[in-house]
Amino acid sequence: MAGPGPRRFRAASAGAAVSGSSAATIAAVTERVFRTAYPVALVAAADGSGFAAFVRSPMGDVTNLITSDGTVTYGLPGVTPMRWHAGGFVRNARTGLERWSWRSDEPERLGSWPGRKVSAAVGPDLWLAGADTVWRHAPDGSQALEAGLGARLLGDVAAAPDGRTIAVRLVEGDGSSSSLVALARDGSELRRWGEPDWCVLAPAFASAGRLVVTRMSRDSTRRQVVLFDLASGATTELLTETSAKGFAPLPPAVAAGDTVCYVRYVDGWPLVCVLDLATGRERVVNPGRHEDLTDVHDEPTFSPGGRLVAFNSSAADLRERHLYTFDVATGVLARRSDAVGATGAKAWLTDDTLAFVESHAGTGAAVRLLLPDGVARVASDALGGRGSAPLPVSVTVSTSERAVPADLYLPSGSGGGQKHPALVYAHGGVFRQLTRGYPASYAYTLLHEINLGLVELGFVVMSVEYRGSMGFGLEYEQANHLACGVVDTEDCASAAAYLAALPYVDPTRIGIWGLSWGGTLTLQALVRHPETFAAGVSLAGIWDFDQRARYWNALQAGQPIYFDGRMGSAFGTAERVRASARALAGQLEAPLLSLHGTHDESVDYPQQSLLAADAKRLGKGVETVTFPGENHVFGTAEAWRTAVPRILGFLLDNLGRPRRVTE
Repeated sequence: MAGPGPRRFRAASAGAAVSGSSAATIAAVTERVFRTAYPVALVAAADGSGFAAFVRSPMGDVTNLITSDGTVTYGLPGVTPMRWHAGGFVRNARTGLERWSWRSDEPERLGSWPGRKVSAAVGPDLWLAGADTVWRHAPDGSQALEAGLGARLLGDVAAAPDGRTIAVRLVEGDGSSSSLVALARDGSELRRWGEPDWCVLAPAFASAGRLVVTRMSRDSTRRQVVLFDLASGATTELLTETSAKGFAPLPPAVAAGDTVCYVRYVDGWPLVCVLDLATGRERVVNPGRHEDLTDVHDEPTFSPGGRLVAFNSSAADLRERHLYTFDVATGVLARRSDAVGATGAKAWLTDDTLAFVESHAGTGAAVRLLLPDGVARVASDALGGRGSAPLPVSVTVSTSERAVPADLYLPSGSGGGQKHPALVYAHGGVFRQLTRGYPASYAYTLLHEINLGLVELGFVVMSVEYRGSMGFGLEYEQANHLACGVVDTEDCASAAAYLAALPYVDPTRIGIWGLSWGGTLTLQALVRHPETFAAGVSLAGIWDFDQRARYWNALQAGQPIYFDGRMGSAFGTAERVRASARALAGQLEAPLLSLHGTHDESVDYPQQSLLAADAKRLGKGVETVTFPGENHVFGTAEAWRTAVPRILGFLLDNLGRPRRVTE
């Protein structure tokens, strides 16, 4: 799509960009980013007495232990795996294995076991896992069994309800597949199941002798749910889905007794279904044109007795997510949350008490308890919060070919005779959706605070759900097939054209920014649509797609590869080259700021090194900031203390503040 006209890339003067009021706003935004706290996971105590909330924050990650009445009893530093075992939460700490109970101010020390992580607990058994070994420990922490697996372990140990059997996933051969291995409590192998080019996702025990296994082909074009009988080794196919355009990694199936619950595509929409193994009857729990998940790792969960299934859904509004429960016995479906926003992680304490995460669109995340007689907020003070933030205006960016959902954030005074700079904000993940306001995500909550700060500085900000995003059906999610980095970038350019047509936006001062795939789209936008964008900020963006694919495929051994289905599995193909911004580096004109951590576990840091080298060779205006030791999402306050002012200052310098029309 043609842009609003040629650009003159002339930075505003530093004095005009960072005035005293701007500096104060930048400092306040930086402080809010520091205070961001988001509960990324919840784990319930098996006796229903409480739960653990794992809270990420630049000020320091913390694990809050919360009783069933909502009292925060402990705030333990760090976010590490925990399992309820023998009356307390067991975790790995710097000093070794420890168990925290509600009854003591100090943990019970269970010994030091370097290289072993808490992985599963059932009955008297605590299972620890290493790279290729599992260990069974007694309640006092002593080792009772060591079982070598002979291959690399994937994920956690799954344990049967009676504790007599465990199941693990192992990487096979060159990493293009993974297998399922069932072991008896004494470590002896019972069954092994796997096939070339199939990757096993987290298994679930339906009963002591039956496993429900979800698997995907390595190239993500096939997906199955299979019932695996441990006694006979027989498999029964419960669900098969295929698409040459590839699937996003939907959550694995879960099970309780004779009931299996999974998400599958129904008329092009991913919906929760329950299947009765005894009768073979499947029920679509929540029919309609919506999606029954919050993010790609958000699986439904059964209550302890297996009567209720809890899940998140956009059934009420495609731009929101709400908590729902379904009664398997009666077929009653109930919506259990009301706030405008999105629900996230959840954990059942009892059959009628559920802890869950809710991000209110205007105030951010909190942990809530669903009680038999209603809903009560808990631990909100422990999670921080900023008060009340402005909500966006949901709009549609329409072209002759498509309709792109977007959210528009307007600064105060827009339409009052000023021309504002504007930004297109592209979310990451490709297959992700940012719901209205504060999202159900730690990383994107941090970036949402920056967006709100940009609005305070006078920017008009548009968050775009480009083609490839989830939340709008399979056809929309797969619309980037063989065109990742191309059609989604076109949607960002269309969003810029929408902004340029607004009477209060200066069409010569429109930028773009984002993290991960959002950073990738920033790089793509600046080289594919140089006439449209006046500046860009990329956090951990992909500059050379083929190089990143080689890095990622090796890192994801034994797991399905989304981009192989969406872009084709052969390295060096025309589609991969076309998806690389590096191929068009000569067309880069606008100022660009790139920020990247050296320990990025998703997009390899050499992406920024290549970008910097190419920019120097071609004489392009690229600033790079390196964060030693930081991951894909910066983890420390020090990193954000540098990043936030650098991002905001760069955009002010290159796009400026609102100006009177007469200027």
